[in-house]
Amino acid sequence: EREVIGIGTTKSPGRIMRAFGTSVIEKSKAGRSLKYAFYFTPENRDDVKVLLKYAEVRHIDFMMPVYMHVVDGHEFLITHPIPDDDSYYRGEDIAIWTDDPAIARAMSEMAQKIWESGTPATVDSANADMMVPLARPRRSKGIRSPTMVCTIDPSTPPKAPAVHRATSRLR
Repeated sequence: EREVIGIGTTKSPGRIMRAFGTSVIEKSKAGRSLKYAFYFTPENRDDVKVLLKYAEVRHIDFMMPVYMHVVDGHEFLITHPIPDDDSYYRGEDIAIWTDDPAIARAMSEMAQKIWESGTPATVDSANADMMVPLARPRRSKGIRSPTMVCTIDPSTPPKAPAVHRATSRLR
């Protein structure tokens, strides 16, 4: 394996580290490219911060109802967590795996496009804030807009859009 791309639900960051944490750490140390994309929420923020130590993680602006994993464009796995909870071993999860070249290649291209459309996240180790641009950076002659540091305000109701839940300060 050289590259793994995972696109998942809001619960996926925690499930990945609890179920595959040892493997993720080993593959990261071995130099494998690990790329993940999720819709970030206040609830998954700490799990995303842990995953960021070992993989490139991006915020996507929509919620995925399933979890997709593509390995080197040769294998594809999709799981539907029932229920979408924190457990990686309980429940009625449904999964489909294939190594069919046409399907794996097509799903790999789709996963790559979703991952590329996401906004990169980083961790500011000085004050342990997870940093995500509130809007997708604009590129003009190679210049990118500044990154915002987002802190989640727990007093805001969870149904509010993410932009309204976040306060920001320029980095």
